[in-house]
Amino acid sequence: MNTPPPPLLRLARIGLNLSQAELAIAARVSPKTISKLETNVGIRLETKLRIKKALEKRGVQFIELDESGGFGLRFPRDWAVPNAYSPVNSK
Repeated sequence: MNTPPPPLLRLARIGLNLSQAELAIAARVSPKTISKLETNVGIRLETKLRIKKALEKRGVQFIELDESGGFGLRFPRDWAVPNAYSPVNSK
């Protein structure tokens, strides 16, 4: 199983407008653990997966590394700022 690289997990947190403390509570880890992850200090795979799961519960989808391309992120449909460009609403 591929896990997203730390910078992608950080982008997901920022995109959801969560502080490190809020994500720590959701993932049931310490804020220091979130900081370690985001500064690329090694953390256990199990802990990294808990953080990933907490972000996924808020609607983020992680696109895994495969033969067709690299890692990516998809945010929930309701994520966009009101009145922002949306392919669904464009004419």
